[in-house]
Amino acid sequence: MNVESIKVTGRGLALAYAVATLTILSIISRDPVLAIVAAPLALTLALDLVALMLRARGECRVELDRGELRLHLGDRVEVNGRIKCGDVIDVMPGGLLRVKGLKRGSQATVSFEVEGLHVGSYEVTGVDVLRVTPLGTLTFTSRAPIRLNVRVTPRAAYLLALAYEVLAGGGPNPGLSELESIVRSDSGVYVYTREYIPGDSLRRVDWKATARRLRFMVKEYRLELGSLGLLALDLRCLGERTCDDIASAALLIAIGLPVEGRINVLELDTGRLLEMGQRELLAYTISRILEPEIAGRLDLQEYVPPPTLGELQRIALKLGYKTKTKTIQASTQGATAILTTLLVENQKTLEVVEKARSRGDTTIIVTPRKPWLDMGSLEQAYIAYTTYTKTAAKIKNMGAELYTCCPPTKL
Repeated sequence: MNVESIKVTGRGLALAYAVATLTILSIISRDPVLAIVAAPLALTLALDLVALMLRARGECRVELDRGELRLHLGDRVEVNGRIKCGDVIDVMPGGLLRVKGLKRGSQATVSFEVEGLHVGSYEVTGVDVLRVTPLGTLTFTSRAPIRLNVRVTPRAAYLLALAYEVLAGGGPNPGLSELESIVRSDSGVYVYTREYIPGDSLRRVDWKATARRLRFMVKEYRLELGSLGLLALDLRCLGERTCDDIASAALLIAIGLPVEGRINVLELDTGRLLEMGQRELLAYTISRILEPEIAGRLDLQEYVPPPTLGELQRIALKLGYKTKTKTIQASTQGATAILTTLLVENQKTLEVVEKARSRGDTTIIVTPRKPWLDMGSLEQAYIAYTTYTKTAAKIKNMGAELYTCCPPTKL
Protein backbone atom coordinates (compact mmCIF):
# COMPACT_ATOMS: atom_id res chain seq x y z
CA MET A 1 0.00 0.00 0.00
CA ASN A 2 1.49 3.34 -1.14
CA VAL A 3 0.86 5.37 2.02
CA GLU A 4 3.56 7.31 3.85
CA SER A 5 1.38 8.99 6.50
CA ILE A 6 -2.32 9.26 7.46
CA LYS A 7 -3.99 12.17 9.26
CA VAL A 8 -7.55 12.73 10.47
CA THR A 9 -9.15 15.94 9.20
CA GLY A 10 -11.24 18.30 11.29
CA ARG A 11 -14.37 16.67 9.90
CA GLY A 12 -13.03 13.24 10.80
CA LEU A 13 -12.20 14.35 14.34
CA ALA A 14 -15.71 15.76 14.78
CA LEU A 15 -17.25 12.49 13.59
CA ALA A 16 -14.98 10.39 15.81
CA TYR A 17 -15.78 12.61 18.80
CA ALA A 18 -19.51 12.33 18.09
CA VAL A 19 -19.33 8.52 17.78
CA ALA A 20 -17.35 8.17 21.00
CA THR A 21 -19.69 10.52 22.92
CA LEU A 22 -22.87 8.84 21.70
CA THR A 23 -21.46 5.38 22.39
CA ILE A 24 -20.43 6.27 25.94
CA LEU A 25 -23.79 7.92 26.65
CA SER A 26 -25.60 4.90 25.23
CA ILE A 27 -23.70 2.56 27.53
CA ILE A 28 -24.20 4.75 30.61
CA SER A 29 -27.90 5.42 30.01
CA ARG A 30 -28.60 2.08 28.33
CA ASP A 31 -30.44 3.97 25.60
CA PRO A 32 -30.42 2.05 22.28
CA VAL A 33 -31.47 5.14 20.34
CA LEU A 34 -28.11 6.75 20.98
CA ALA A 35 -26.35 3.63 19.70
CA ILE A 36 -28.51 3.69 16.56
CA VAL A 37 -27.57 7.33 15.94
CA ALA A 38 -23.86 6.55 16.46
CA ALA A 39 -23.88 3.59 14.06
CA PRO A 40 -24.12 5.52 10.72
CA LEU A 41 -21.47 7.95 11.91
CA ALA A 42 -19.13 5.10 12.72
CA LEU A 43 -19.99 3.51 9.36
CA THR A 44 -19.00 6.73 7.63
CA LEU A 45 -15.56 6.61 9.22
CA ALA A 46 -15.20 2.92 8.37
CA LEU A 47 -16.20 3.45 4.72
CA ASP A 48 -13.76 6.32 4.36
CA LEU A 49 -10.99 4.14 5.81
CA VAL A 50 -11.82 1.40 3.28
CA ALA A 51 -11.79 4.00 0.49
CA LEU A 52 -8.35 5.14 1.65
CA MET A 53 -7.01 1.59 1.39
CA LEU A 54 -8.49 1.14 -2.09
CA ARG A 55 -7.16 4.47 -3.37
CA ALA A 56 -3.73 3.82 -1.88
CA ARG A 57 -3.52 0.60 -3.91
CA GLY A 58 -4.02 2.51 -7.16
CA GLU A 59 -1.23 4.50 -8.78
CA CYS A 60 -1.29 8.30 -8.75
CA ARG A 61 1.35 9.51 -11.21
CA VAL A 62 2.44 12.88 -12.55
CA GLU A 63 2.95 13.30 -16.30
CA LEU A 64 5.22 16.24 -17.21
CA ASP A 65 5.16 18.13 -20.50
CA ARG A 66 8.86 17.33 -20.92
CA GLY A 67 11.04 14.64 -19.48
CA GLU A 68 14.53 16.11 -19.99
CA LEU A 69 16.01 19.50 -19.12
CA ARG A 70 19.34 21.09 -19.87
CA LEU A 71 20.09 24.30 -18.04
CA HIS A 72 22.98 26.41 -16.87
CA LEU A 73 24.05 26.67 -13.26
CA GLY A 74 21.61 28.97 -11.46
CA ASP A 75 18.99 28.98 -14.23
CA ARG A 76 15.31 28.44 -13.43
CA VAL A 77 12.95 26.48 -15.66
CA GLU A 78 9.19 26.02 -15.30
CA VAL A 79 7.74 22.57 -16.01
CA ASN A 80 4.01 21.79 -16.12
CA GLY A 81 2.38 18.43 -15.44
CA ARG A 82 -0.93 16.60 -15.10
CA ILE A 83 -1.77 14.56 -11.99
CA LYS A 84 -3.53 11.32 -12.86
CA CYS A 85 -5.82 11.21 -9.82
CA GLY A 86 -8.55 13.60 -8.76
CA ASP A 87 -8.20 13.45 -5.00
CA VAL A 88 -4.99 15.50 -4.68
CA ILE A 89 -5.18 18.59 -2.46
CA ASP A 90 -1.47 19.47 -2.31
CA VAL A 91 1.93 18.57 -3.76
CA MET A 92 5.05 18.66 -1.57
CA PRO A 93 8.25 20.21 -2.93
CA GLY A 94 11.35 18.06 -2.88
CA GLY A 95 14.80 17.81 -4.39
CA LEU A 96 15.12 19.97 -7.49
CA LEU A 97 11.38 20.68 -7.68
CA ARG A 98 9.55 23.66 -6.20
CA VAL A 99 5.78 23.80 -6.53
CA LYS A 100 4.68 27.06 -8.17
CA GLY A 101 0.98 26.34 -8.64
CA LEU A 102 -1.65 23.61 -8.27
CA LYS A 103 -5.07 23.50 -9.91
CA ARG A 104 -7.32 20.92 -8.28
CA GLY A 105 -10.06 18.98 -10.03
CA SER A 106 -10.77 15.71 -11.79
CA GLN A 107 -7.69 16.44 -13.94
CA ALA A 108 -5.41 18.27 -11.52
CA THR A 109 -2.49 20.21 -13.01
CA VAL A 110 0.69 21.33 -11.30
CA SER A 111 3.56 23.62 -12.26
CA PHE A 112 7.07 23.09 -10.92
CA GLU A 113 10.12 25.34 -10.94
CA VAL A 114 13.43 23.58 -11.46
CA GLU A 115 16.62 25.43 -10.47
CA GLY A 116 20.12 24.34 -11.37
CA LEU A 117 21.74 24.58 -7.95
CA HIS A 118 24.78 22.37 -8.63
CA VAL A 119 26.63 21.10 -11.67
CA GLY A 120 25.81 17.50 -12.56
CA SER A 121 23.14 15.10 -13.80
CA TYR A 122 20.03 14.41 -11.74
CA GLU A 123 17.01 12.14 -12.04
CA VAL A 124 13.68 12.88 -10.34
CA THR A 125 11.63 9.71 -9.97
CA GLY A 126 8.79 10.72 -7.65
CA VAL A 127 7.05 13.46 -5.71
CA ASP A 128 4.93 13.34 -2.54
CA VAL A 129 1.26 14.23 -2.97
CA LEU A 130 -1.33 14.90 -0.27
CA ARG A 131 -4.65 13.17 -1.04
CA VAL A 132 -8.05 13.11 0.63
CA THR A 133 -10.67 10.38 1.02
CA PRO A 134 -14.12 10.72 -0.65
CA LEU A 135 -15.93 11.79 2.52
CA GLY A 136 -13.12 14.10 3.61
CA THR A 137 -12.43 12.53 7.00
CA LEU A 138 -8.87 11.39 6.27
CA THR A 139 -5.87 12.69 4.36
CA PHE A 140 -2.85 10.64 3.39
CA THR A 141 0.49 11.20 1.71
CA SER A 142 1.59 8.91 -1.09
CA ARG A 143 4.45 8.81 -3.57
CA ALA A 144 3.52 9.71 -7.14
CA PRO A 145 5.92 8.45 -9.83
CA ILE A 146 7.44 11.12 -12.06
CA ARG A 147 10.19 11.05 -14.69
CA LEU A 148 12.50 14.01 -15.13
CA ASN A 149 16.18 14.01 -16.09
CA VAL A 150 18.05 17.25 -15.41
CA ARG A 151 21.50 18.14 -16.71
CA VAL A 152 23.07 21.24 -15.10
CA THR A 153 26.12 22.62 -16.87
CA PRO A 154 28.26 25.68 -16.10
CA ARG A 155 27.68 28.63 -18.43
CA ALA A 156 31.46 28.97 -18.60
CA ALA A 157 31.64 25.66 -20.51
CA TYR A 158 29.75 27.15 -23.47
CA LEU A 159 31.79 30.36 -23.35
CA LEU A 160 35.04 28.39 -23.11
CA ALA A 161 34.13 26.43 -26.25
CA LEU A 162 33.23 29.73 -27.95
CA ALA A 163 36.57 31.22 -26.85
CA TYR A 164 38.44 28.27 -28.43
CA GLU A 165 36.53 28.84 -31.65
CA VAL A 166 37.25 32.57 -31.70
CA LEU A 167 40.93 31.97 -30.91
CA ALA A 168 41.23 29.39 -33.68
CA GLY A 169 39.29 31.44 -36.23
CA GLY A 170 40.93 34.76 -35.51
CA GLY A 171 37.67 36.74 -35.58
CA PRO A 172 34.55 37.39 -33.54
CA ASN A 173 31.92 34.66 -33.47
CA PRO A 174 28.59 35.51 -35.20
CA GLY A 175 26.70 34.16 -32.16
CA LEU A 176 28.30 36.68 -29.80
CA SER A 177 25.27 38.99 -30.04
CA GLU A 178 23.31 36.42 -28.02
CA LEU A 179 25.60 37.17 -25.05
CA GLU A 180 25.20 40.97 -25.04
CA SER A 181 23.28 41.08 -21.76
CA ILE A 182 25.15 38.39 -19.85
CA VAL A 183 26.98 41.18 -17.99
CA ARG A 184 24.37 43.70 -16.88
CA SER A 185 23.70 46.72 -14.72
CA ASP A 186 20.96 49.19 -13.81
CA SER A 187 22.32 51.56 -16.47
CA GLY A 188 24.49 51.52 -19.57
CA VAL A 189 23.72 50.77 -23.22
CA TYR A 190 20.02 49.81 -23.53
CA VAL A 191 19.47 46.50 -25.38
CA TYR A 192 15.83 45.45 -24.98
CA THR A 193 12.97 44.90 -22.52
CA ARG A 194 12.12 41.43 -21.21
CA GLU A 195 9.95 39.77 -18.58
CA TYR A 196 11.02 40.05 -14.94
CA ILE A 197 12.99 37.13 -13.46
CA PRO A 198 13.35 36.71 -9.67
CA GLY A 199 16.61 38.38 -8.67
CA ASP A 200 16.32 41.30 -11.12
CA SER A 201 16.82 44.75 -9.64
CA LEU A 202 13.59 46.73 -9.26
CA ARG A 203 15.48 49.78 -10.49
CA ARG A 204 15.38 48.29 -13.99
CA VAL A 205 11.60 47.85 -14.13
CA ASP A 206 10.16 49.28 -17.37
CA TRP A 207 6.94 50.75 -15.97
CA LYS A 208 5.44 51.64 -19.36
CA ALA A 209 5.95 48.12 -20.68
CA THR A 210 4.69 46.72 -17.37
CA ALA A 211 1.46 48.73 -17.72
CA ARG A 212 0.99 47.54 -21.31
CA ARG A 213 1.68 43.85 -20.65
CA LEU A 214 0.15 43.73 -17.13
CA ARG A 215 3.24 41.88 -15.90
CA PHE A 216 6.60 43.06 -14.61
CA MET A 217 9.01 43.93 -17.44
CA VAL A 218 12.64 45.01 -16.97
CA LYS A 219 15.15 46.79 -19.16
CA GLU A 220 18.39 45.08 -20.20
CA TYR A 221 21.63 47.03 -20.49
CA ARG A 222 24.92 45.75 -21.84
CA LEU A 223 28.52 46.36 -20.88
CA GLU A 224 30.34 48.61 -23.37
CA LEU A 225 33.97 47.52 -23.86
CA GLY A 226 35.06 49.81 -26.68
CA SER A 227 37.33 52.22 -24.76
CA LEU A 228 38.74 49.82 -22.17
CA GLY A 229 42.30 50.67 -21.12
CA LEU A 230 42.85 48.58 -17.95
CA LEU A 231 41.35 45.25 -17.00
CA ALA A 232 41.92 44.26 -13.36
CA LEU A 233 41.27 40.58 -12.69
CA ASP A 234 40.78 38.71 -9.43
CA LEU A 235 39.60 35.23 -10.44
CA ARG A 236 39.56 33.84 -6.91
CA CYS A 237 36.09 32.41 -6.30
CA LEU A 238 34.11 30.86 -3.46
CA GLY A 239 32.06 28.03 -4.94
CA GLU A 240 30.30 26.71 -8.03
CA ARG A 241 28.07 29.70 -8.70
CA THR A 242 30.75 32.30 -8.04
CA CYS A 243 33.34 30.44 -10.12
CA ASP A 244 30.89 30.06 -13.01
CA ASP A 245 29.99 33.76 -12.94
CA ILE A 246 33.61 34.91 -12.64
CA ALA A 247 34.78 32.61 -15.44
CA SER A 248 31.84 33.56 -17.67
CA ALA A 249 32.43 37.28 -17.20
CA ALA A 250 36.18 36.97 -17.85
CA LEU A 251 35.62 34.94 -21.03
CA LEU A 252 32.89 37.28 -22.24
CA ILE A 253 35.10 40.33 -21.78
CA ALA A 254 38.00 38.60 -23.56
CA ILE A 255 35.77 37.53 -26.46
CA GLY A 256 33.97 40.86 -26.78
CA LEU A 257 37.02 43.12 -26.57
CA PRO A 258 37.70 44.94 -29.87
CA VAL A 259 40.52 43.35 -31.88
CA GLU A 260 42.40 46.64 -32.45
CA GLY A 261 44.80 48.01 -29.87
CA ARG A 262 46.33 46.63 -26.71
CA ILE A 263 45.13 46.54 -23.11
CA ASN A 264 46.78 46.49 -19.70
CA VAL A 265 45.75 43.54 -17.52
CA LEU A 266 46.35 43.83 -13.77
CA GLU A 267 46.33 40.60 -11.74
CA LEU A 268 44.95 41.69 -8.39
CA ASP A 269 46.01 38.44 -6.72
CA THR A 270 49.67 38.65 -7.81
CA GLY A 271 50.13 42.37 -8.51
CA ARG A 272 51.49 41.75 -12.03
CA LEU A 273 50.57 44.22 -14.77
CA LEU A 274 50.61 42.79 -18.29
CA GLU A 275 50.10 44.31 -21.71
CA MET A 276 48.44 42.28 -24.45
CA GLY A 277 46.22 42.33 -27.50
CA GLN A 278 42.78 40.77 -27.93
CA ARG A 279 43.95 37.32 -29.01
CA GLU A 280 46.63 37.25 -26.33
CA LEU A 281 44.03 38.24 -23.74
CA LEU A 282 41.79 35.43 -24.95
CA ALA A 283 44.61 32.87 -24.67
CA TYR A 284 45.56 34.23 -21.26
CA THR A 285 41.96 34.05 -20.00
CA ILE A 286 41.54 30.48 -21.26
CA SER A 287 44.70 29.39 -19.45
CA ARG A 288 43.53 31.06 -16.20
CA ILE A 289 40.08 29.48 -16.42
CA LEU A 290 41.66 26.04 -16.90
CA GLU A 291 43.54 26.37 -13.60
CA PRO A 292 42.30 23.97 -10.87
CA GLU A 293 40.48 26.58 -8.75
CA ILE A 294 37.87 27.21 -11.44
CA ALA A 295 38.08 24.22 -13.80
CA GLY A 296 38.23 21.78 -10.86
CA ARG A 297 35.13 23.20 -9.17
CA LEU A 298 33.10 23.24 -12.39
CA ASP A 299 34.45 20.04 -14.00
CA LEU A 300 35.05 22.03 -17.18
CA GLN A 301 37.16 19.28 -18.75
CA GLU A 302 34.02 17.14 -18.81
CA TYR A 303 32.23 19.63 -21.08
CA VAL A 304 35.11 21.05 -23.10
CA PRO A 305 37.89 18.72 -24.34
CA PRO A 306 41.23 19.67 -22.79
CA PRO A 307 43.71 21.35 -25.17
CA THR A 308 46.47 19.27 -26.70
CA LEU A 309 50.11 19.74 -25.77
CA GLY A 310 50.68 21.68 -28.97
CA GLU A 311 47.78 24.00 -28.21
CA LEU A 312 49.05 24.65 -24.70
CA GLN A 313 52.54 25.34 -26.07
CA ARG A 314 51.11 27.85 -28.54
CA ILE A 315 49.18 29.57 -25.73
CA ALA A 316 52.32 29.61 -23.56
CA LEU A 317 54.28 31.01 -26.50
CA LYS A 318 51.79 33.85 -26.87
CA LEU A 319 51.88 34.60 -23.17
CA GLY A 320 55.66 34.34 -22.89
CA TYR A 321 56.82 36.11 -26.01
CA LYS A 322 54.01 38.50 -26.92
CA THR A 323 53.09 39.67 -23.46
CA LYS A 324 55.32 42.15 -21.75
CA THR A 325 55.29 42.77 -18.01
CA LYS A 326 55.15 46.30 -16.65
CA THR A 327 55.07 47.79 -13.21
CA ILE A 328 51.80 48.47 -11.40
CA GLN A 329 52.41 52.22 -11.68
CA ALA A 330 52.25 52.11 -15.49
CA SER A 331 49.92 54.74 -16.97
CA THR A 332 46.76 53.69 -18.78
CA GLN A 333 44.33 55.45 -21.07
CA GLY A 334 40.65 54.61 -21.28
CA ALA A 335 38.10 53.02 -18.99
CA THR A 336 39.09 50.63 -16.20
CA ALA A 337 37.20 47.35 -15.73
CA ILE A 338 37.63 45.29 -12.57
CA LEU A 339 36.40 41.69 -12.32
CA THR A 340 36.14 40.56 -8.68
CA THR A 341 33.81 39.00 -6.12
CA LEU A 342 34.21 42.07 -3.84
CA LEU A 343 34.83 39.58 -1.03
CA VAL A 344 38.60 39.00 -1.32
CA GLU A 345 41.20 41.68 -0.54
CA ASN A 346 38.86 44.58 -1.28
CA GLN A 347 41.57 47.11 -0.47
CA LYS A 348 43.32 46.37 -3.78
CA THR A 349 40.08 46.88 -5.69
CA LEU A 350 39.46 50.21 -3.96
CA GLU A 351 42.99 51.34 -4.74
CA VAL A 352 42.47 50.65 -8.46
CA VAL A 353 39.14 52.54 -8.37
CA GLU A 354 40.80 55.47 -6.58
CA LYS A 355 43.61 55.67 -9.17
CA ALA A 356 41.14 55.54 -12.06
CA ARG A 357 39.04 58.27 -10.46
CA SER A 358 42.12 60.46 -9.99
CA ARG A 359 42.81 60.13 -13.74
CA GLY A 360 39.18 60.94 -14.54
CA ASP A 361 38.63 57.55 -16.20
CA THR A 362 35.37 55.62 -16.20
CA THR A 363 35.52 52.64 -13.80
CA ILE A 364 33.45 49.49 -14.28
CA ILE A 365 33.15 46.80 -11.60
CA VAL A 366 31.91 43.35 -12.70
CA THR A 367 30.94 40.95 -9.91
CA PRO A 368 29.12 37.62 -9.66
CA ARG A 369 25.45 37.84 -8.76
CA LYS A 370 24.92 37.13 -5.07
CA PRO A 371 28.39 35.66 -4.31
CA TRP A 372 27.41 35.18 -0.65
CA LEU A 373 25.26 32.18 -1.68
CA ASP A 374 28.43 30.08 -1.96
CA MET A 375 29.33 30.53 1.70
CA GLY A 376 29.23 27.49 3.95
CA SER A 377 26.80 28.67 6.63
CA LEU A 378 24.08 31.27 7.15
CA GLU A 379 26.35 33.25 9.47
CA GLN A 380 29.16 33.34 6.89
CA ALA A 381 26.67 34.18 4.14
CA TYR A 382 25.34 37.12 6.16
CA ILE A 383 28.87 38.43 6.80
CA ALA A 384 29.69 38.06 3.09
CA TYR A 385 26.43 39.79 2.11
CA THR A 386 27.15 42.70 4.45
CA THR A 387 30.72 43.00 3.14
CA TYR A 388 29.55 42.90 -0.47
CA THR A 389 26.79 45.50 -0.05
CA LYS A 390 28.97 47.92 1.91
CA THR A 391 31.85 47.60 -0.56
CA ALA A 392 29.48 47.99 -3.52
CA ALA A 393 27.97 51.12 -1.97
CA LYS A 394 31.45 52.57 -1.39
CA ILE A 395 32.65 52.02 -4.97
CA LYS A 396 29.40 53.50 -6.31
CA ASN A 397 29.99 56.58 -4.16
CA MET A 398 33.47 56.74 -5.69
CA GLY A 399 31.83 57.02 -9.13
CA ALA A 400 32.26 53.45 -10.36
CA GLU A 401 29.58 51.59 -12.34
CA LEU A 402 28.55 48.19 -10.96
CA TYR A 403 27.65 45.29 -13.27
CA THR A 404 26.71 41.72 -12.35
CA CYS A 405 27.26 38.47 -14.17
CA CYS A 406 25.51 36.27 -14.99
CA PRO A 407 21.70 36.53 -14.82
CA PRO A 408 19.61 33.35 -14.59
CA THR A 409 17.53 32.61 -17.65
CA LYS A 410 13.91 31.51 -17.53
CA LEU A 411 13.32 28.95 -20.27
